[in-house]
Amino acid sequence: MKYVPEPHRLRNTLVTVCAVVCLAVVLAMLIKIPESVSGSCLIDPARHWALSEMRPGSYKTVTDDLLAGELRHYRVYQFDRPSFVDFSVAAGRSRQDVVSAGEILATANSTSLGIELVERQTELADARSQLEILQSGSKSAVLKHAKLSIESAEAKLAAYLVQYKRQENLHQQEILSSEDWESFESRLEILKLDVDIARAKFDQQSTGATPQKIQKSHTNIASLERELDAVQSMIDALDICTPIGGQLTLQDRSGRLLSVSACDTMVAQILIPQGQAQKPVVGQSIQIVVPGYTDEEFRGTVLRIDPRITLTGAGPFITVFGVLENSDGRMVPGMMGRAKILGETTSLWTQFRQEFNTVIRKEIWPR
Repeated sequence: MKYVPEPHRLRNTLVTVCAVVCLAVVLAMLIKIPESVSGSCLIDPARHWALSEMRPGSYKTVTDDLLAGELRHYRVYQFDRPSFVDFSVAAGRSRQDVVSAGEILATANSTSLGIELVERQTELADARSQLEILQSGSKSAVLKHAKLSIESAEAKLAAYLVQYKRQENLHQQEILSSEDWESFESRLEILKLDVDIARAKFDQQSTGATPQKIQKSHTNIASLERELDAVQSMIDALDICTPIGGQLTLQDRSGRLLSVSACDTMVAQILIPQGQAQKPVVGQSIQIVVPGYTDEEFRGTVLRIDPRITLTGAGPFITVFGVLENSDGRMVPGMMGRAKILGETTSLWTQFRQEFNTVIRKEIWPR
């Protein structure tokens, strides 16, 4: 006979298939691996400080602390339009230099603050001299100077009144515009005030000192000293220091004038699909691979989880932040790679069953 059918062929096939399935199930129950979830990631410094221009005459400094998840050391430098601002980088600084926290990186010079400082110093010196006059009594030379100040102010007012009358006629004839006329009126009021001030100073110096006047002078001096200290502190703040240590970068492509990156510790921002948002837990291990950069893995731990949803073309994602040590400087800011978050070690069978149940409940038969 050329062909003899094999007895019980179907039964043997079913037994073989069942045996293979049982063997696969047993192996799946015996083999244990960590549960994992993967996603794309971006690696940035743990802390990044930058000085940037918001608009002409307005600058800001801020530290982006990814470890704490907040902005720190926020300061705005606002300069008036009439003044000019000159930023000069500290001598000896160059691109990719390493700086320490507290070092002066640049200095801003403001003409308006310089003028205001001189004005406050002059006012304080004048107030102190007035106090000395009140305490020592007015001398004849001082009174003579006060009288001459009155005569000078009155002479300026009288000379201006001639011009004022002429401009008033022009304004009544509608030859002079209202804007120009307002400036003449303002000038007249200023000259009248100068006369009143000169007379008041003469009265103050000629009537003698009283305890009330001396106390008022002390109060005025204390107020001027506080104003001078405030202006001086504003000028001192123009020495721009870095609040963090790290790698210095000058004038990068993003428009920042100065920036410092603390690259000894890096933070990976990992996008995880919303459907797997329940899997990452703070403290879990992370393995990161950067294709094309190196074959080795970078290891870290989950720092925190941001539950806010980020919508992309591939769907909704959450962001997991992981911290990685970078003492050897292998990682650089801006690196992109693939991260795997490792969870609890369970059997392949348990993981398959959980994934199967998830697909059934959420995709095929949702409640």
